[in-house]
Amino acid sequence: MFEQAFPTARATWVASSFVMTLLLAACGGGERSAPTGQVAAKVNDQEISLHQVQHVLQRQPRLAGHADAPRLALESLVEQELAAQAARREGIDSDPAFVQGLEAAKRELLAKMYQERLAAKAARPTTDEVDRYYDQHPALFGERRLYTLQEFMVEADAAAMPSIREWVQNARSPVELSTALDRSGLRYRSGLTVQAPENVQMRLLDRLSKLEEGRSMLLSEAPPARIWTLVRSQEARVDRQQAREPIEAYLLTERKRQLVIQRMQELRQAAKVTVATQFSNAASAPVAASAP
Repeated sequence: MFEQAFPTARATWVASSFVMTLLLAACGGGERSAPTGQVAAKVNDQEISLHQVQHVLQRQPRLAGHADAPRLALESLVEQELAAQAARREGIDSDPAFVQGLEAAKRELLAKMYQERLAAKAARPTTDEVDRYYDQHPALFGERRLYTLQEFMVEADAAAMPSIREWVQNARSPVELSTALDRSGLRYRSGLTVQAPENVQMRLLDRLSKLEEGRSMLLSEAPPARIWTLVRSQEARVDRQQAREPIEAYLLTERKRQLVIQRMQELRQAAKVTVATQFSNAASAPVAASAP
């Protein structure tokens, strides 16, 4: 399986690592004086260190599991170095597009590393916090169920919505709802789907967990209107011990995300940001940061 996926994976890490090669080249040509025994290869007058090979392997855990991973990583670095040397000979390192790309890559890497280090300061959730989350979300854990649903997607404008809401409220089976839709002449499509609670938005899960078999709920009125009718549900309980690790991971990730968002808001408030007129509306609201 690895051999089938390797060409694509190799292209991905070669391309991403090439940015770092350019950064090294722009900052003085990389590690030319690696300590004795730390040189993995030499390409003309440029040394490639074991540290650089290890860096590639650390960034590609899937590759690192391959028996020949060190050699493949080194071969990639050799190819990169040959290309980088050729680029310098042709003066590409002075090309405005290269300089602009290099600055953009440096800015992106600095921002990414700052947010990662900031997120690393987030405290792990305590046992009490994990237990509290488990107890507060029974539909995800102690009372977890798998839901078999008939999903309806109805092409309807605002004028038809009062009737649709009434049908959804009164129907006691998928057949009753589809019959009402057929009589209305509205175009719709439907099909069975199975939903696990962790894949349902929290605002909908509470309603779904309380829905009786055969009854329906309106998810969205925006065309197309989306409706779920509960065909059946089956118990799929997750006990406290099974849930502990995923809850810890979720709470930690959320804590990291909130930490980064809060700090970025503080930086924005403390900074003086002047925006050109044509961008003023777009820049008026900060973009939410994602968790590293």
